[in-house]
Amino acid sequence: MPGERQQRETARRRTALCSATFGEIGDHLFTQIDVGGSTSCGLLQNGSAFCWGSGGTLGNGAGLDSLVPVPVSGGHVFTQITVGRDHSCGLLQNSSALCWGQSGGNGQLGNGFTSTSGFPVPVTGDHLFSQISAGDSHSRSISHI
Repeated sequence: MPGERQQRETARRRTALCSATFGEIGDHLFTQIDVGGSTSCGLLQNGSAFCWGSGGTLGNGAGLDSLVPVPVSGGHVFTQITVGRDHSCGLLQNSSALCWGQSGGNGQLGNGFTSTSGFPVPVTGDHLFSQISAGDSHSRSISHI
């Protein structure tokens, strides 16, 4: 079936990309990497985030594709990063979350809007998160009470 074949090919490409990208890329030594639909993002030991792939989801506002890691705008210090199909999210040291990319009308960015953002935007509410995960057309997190 075409759907199954496409899923297998996507899984194969993700596996190849993961195995090829863990560790050092250019001058960057990543401590965490996550792979989404058309974007990969990684964290350096100092918590700065870099993304590469499809331009609308890199978090640098440029809207251009990049074959090399580019810094996520804002100079934020992240403790975790996650990449969905068309959006990415990260946890900050203060346990708040930022998301960027395409919202796709489903509110994946968590800011109360369905519009796209090329820059990281805060997830609304006074939540403190311990984990976050970006999916196909959603984001999930675990919040401290």
